[in-house]
Amino acid sequence: MVFYSRTGNTKRIAEELSKMIDADTEELHDTKNRKGIIGFILSGMDARMMRKANLEKTRNNPAIYDMVILGTPTWSNRMSTPMRTYINQNCNSFKKVAFFLTSGFGNVKSAMAIFKDMASLCGKEPVATLSLGKKDINKKHLDKIEYFASTLVR
Repeated sequence: MVFYSRTGNTKRIAEELSKMIDADTEELHDTKNRKGIIGFILSGMDARMMRKANLEKTRNNPAIYDMVILGTPTWSNRMSTPMRTYINQNCNSFKKVAFFLTSGFGNVKSAMAIFKDMASLCGKEPVATLSLGKKDINKKHLDKIEYFASTLVR
């Protein structure tokens, strides 16, 4: 599982999912400071402009996995810039993919468009998808994560 998290929400979901399915995890680290309100604004602008991120080197080679689960926060109704960069760099190594996203504002209406964009970049359709809004993340996400996990191990 590969994920990027600016505020910790996506990381929390990735860690919970990883425990359920016993998956290796890889957190993407962007060298750009994306903290605080300025980081929030710059991140949204970068996502809208589809800019590349400068990522620190990852540990795991996605080619050794049967499936790679990709997790991203939603930035300006787009996937995060670090995730876009990672997919662009590794799409030829993915055998199967699954996607999840978090939205701090609770707007998951853009999820289908983001998943479609991720699938296009990966060159393959996802085995499963999961979108979690603010209410889901704070209260009822475990049932949704458990269902998502069950679709991955069939």
